[in-house]
Amino acid sequence: MKGWKPERSRPNKVNVLINSPAQIKLSEIEDNRDRSGKFCVIEICGKARWVEEGRYYDVFRIKQEENKSIYLNRVFFYSTMEGKLLFGTPFLDNVRIKATIMKHFRGNKIYRLKFKPKKNYKRFYGHRQEMSRIYIDKFEINNNLVDRERRKYNFFRDDSIYYVLNRIHNMVRPSLELKHLKKHFMDYLNKFCSLKFETFYKHRGNYKREKMLRNILKTKKLSKRPEVQEEVRKIEEEKESRRLNKYDPLADFDPVANECLIREHFYA
Repeated sequence: MKGWKPERSRPNKVNVLINSPAQIKLSEIEDNRDRSGKFCVIEICGKARWVEEGRYYDVFRIKQEENKSIYLNRVFFYSTMEGKLLFGTPFLDNVRIKATIMKHFRGNKIYRLKFKPKKNYKRFYGHRQEMSRIYIDKFEINNNLVDRERRKYNFFRDDSIYYVLNRIHNMVRPSLELKHLKKHFMDYLNKFCSLKFETFYKHRGNYKREKMLRNILKTKKLSKRPEVQEEVRKIEEEKESRRLNKYDPLADFDPVANECLIREHFYA
């Protein structure tokens, strides 16, 4: 009895889940849901979510109309059907997700309590969060996950809309372009400033062009000078010409040609 050990009754099989009746039953259901095992972890509405093809997800309100498509580009990592994990730094630039906005609704009411024990104060308040329900259509993989040097299409660089959004997001950290911004701002300031107003601008500080003129016009002595009035007239003419000759970026936009161009570069 000293060396006796109880036998393990649990079956030690690797393919128990694969051959289980539940998996076989789910695979026979035709509901357009992907059960191949591939999934993505993405960042949406400030949270990390596990998403799969053919499934619905409720997220915070997305600024898009119902029954319209959106692309989710912030993919942390992607798992293939073979179980291969691809991690991004911080996001993958060759995987994006196409989703459809199904509906907008308001979630369940969330109750809050304000309580002050020593002041006999207790208040309940609540709100309903604005939500959106999205349907994951498909995962779009660029060029079968080839190396970065051999890719023909890059979501971060070649997608016109996402390039602008990514550019704006990077401007949150302007220290990378601080030298460039300082140089161009000082050139712009020197073109406007004259020797007569040099001491005035040094006293006022580095303001923008319109703000400097506004400060000048507040003072009676400087506002009566002809050079100041001439500069004000030029600025008003520039504003009027910009308003009349404003370029619309969507005027030359052709959705059919854009779709064909993306299909040619992306699916080639």
